[in-house]
Amino acid sequence: MVGLAVGVVRFVWESAYARVPCGHEEEDMRPSIIKDVHYLHFGIILFAIVFFVTVVISLATQPIDDVYVSSSRNI
Repeated sequence: MVGLAVGVVRFVWESAYARVPCGHEEEDMRPSIIKDVHYLHFGIILFAIVFFVTVVISLATQPIDDVYVSSSRNI
């Protein structure tokens, strides 16, 4: 959900600005995170954010009871 939220924020933020035609880069008023970070590189950044949040939440919560964990021996 964190990854979805960050991705939607980036999408809306990028869509709020008009694209600048080629040759007029000096007139580009978009923030650096939108202007200079390619969407594929942003995907790597988003992966790192989601990985970090997943690890932090996993370490901060209690493990589930063994009753709810199935094993191949019980089947």
